[in-house]
Amino acid sequence: LIPDFSYENKGPNQLEKHGRAIVAQSEARISSFRPGYDLILPPLDKVGDEPVWQVAPSLVPITRKYLLSFYGEWNQQTQDSDSTLLKSVIEKLQQMDDGKTKDKLYIKLKCEGKKEVVAAAGDWHLCDSVEERKKILDESTYSLILAPSDPMIISSSALQQRLYEVLRSGAIPVILGSRVQLPFAELVDWTRFSIQLPLHRVTELHFLIRSISHSDLFKMKRQGRLVYENYFSSPQVILRTLFGVLQSRLTIPADSVRDTPSPSIFNASFTPLLLDFLPNESEPEEVLGPLETPFPSPSYKRNFSSVLGERTESWNTRFHALRLYGNTPWEHVIPTEAKFLGSRMGFRPICDGEGGSGKEFSAALG
Repeated sequence: LIPDFSYENKGPNQLEKHGRAIVAQSEARISSFRPGYDLILPPLDKVGDEPVWQVAPSLVPITRKYLLSFYGEWNQQTQDSDSTLLKSVIEKLQQMDDGKTKDKLYIKLKCEGKKEVVAAAGDWHLCDSVEERKKILDESTYSLILAPSDPMIISSSALQQRLYEVLRSGAIPVILGSRVQLPFAELVDWTRFSIQLPLHRVTELHFLIRSISHSDLFKMKRQGRLVYENYFSSPQVILRTLFGVLQSRLTIPADSVRDTPSPSIFNASFTPLLLDFLPNESEPEEVLGPLETPFPSPSYKRNFSSVLGERTESWNTRFHALRLYGNTPWEHVIPTEAKFLGSRMGFRPICDGEGGSGKEFSAALG
């Protein structure tokens, strides 16, 4: 595994340089990126380590001041068919911003201040500071992410940072472009909390985002918050997710959760109340006799079955793919008759299933 956070025009000799190593990077070009083998990461040097509750706004109200926002400047240095297409997309976005609907849009295609992140040719600059961009994103329901016009660029630091900031602010990313490679896309289902459209469908964008109901909108926002909290919230979490992807590829179960004792609610001066004597049995005839012999607790045998058969649910629904729990509420329930037919789980038949009178029943109880 080679984490690569630098950007350079990587050619075909990239494979010869790294050999069979897996390259995890924020910058990727189509000539050197190997789908299903290499990995895309958010830019670790731009990711903060603050607690999620401190930086992430509330998920309600469901809709915010701006229906859609975008703030960036295109670094146009090429003239090709993709550049021509992107120019038409820019014109359509300007028409949306000047529209007569009641929806408020925040679309600025020129940097008013300094460019914090200078993008590569064909990519989009990040304007102003992180704090200024966060103010806009915290008031946006959807946030637009435009793919670079250079067809060779499938991921860039500017694009990944913009995507990270959108998730942190609780907005829904709207990705225009079909060549964009998303972080950990082989396991994280981005369709649950983002909208991905090709550039040619920019004319339908306003209608599509308005047609999403509030219930579906809140579901997407909640899913995005869970993905951000569990997989992207800090450099440590991102690296842990990276190794979780490698574990999933190698079919290696995750680390077990450590048992931690519950803290006591009493202080050192507390004295528990004790009985001086045991009360007499009020109904001694109701006591069923001595306890049965102890039997061992059932062992956890789903280490590999949870990795093989429940990978999608673990990463996108339960969010415990990076930890292995001894017991979960998602255990599969066997049919009732299976407890009597050939299975040693559940009921323990008396006299191997032959039954008996009160004597055999008492013997089974010990």
